[in-house]
Amino acid sequence: MKPFTKKLAAYGADVSTALERFLDDEDLLENCFMLMLEDENFLLLKEQIRNEDYDAAFNSAHALKGVLSNLELTPLLMEVNVLLESLRAKDYSQIKEQQQKIEEELERLEMYDLK
Repeated sequence: MKPFTKKLAAYGADVSTALERFLDDEDLLENCFMLMLEDENFLLLKEQIRNEDYDAAFNSAHALKGVLSNLELTPLLMEVNVLLESLRAKDYSQIKEQQQKIEEELERLEMYDLK
């Protein structure tokens, strides 16, 4: 297993499932991970929530859910899912706190030096 993949597993990603999805191609998994880090939906989601544009935020969160699911980034996916379900239910009472948890999870992911 490559160092990148080991770090991803240490973060809490379901690496074995991700590698199955990527046909055991660790380089492809790493490339897709790097693309995910540049996904504009993270920035859009933050801005949309700040602007209380919750319909657009739902779309951004839903797009992120798909990307994170494919990469099996379980800890970050769980936080996005909480936010997504609040948006789906139109319960905006905890949206800003949930967005903050996503930001914190992204920071935690960065600590694994995966870039």
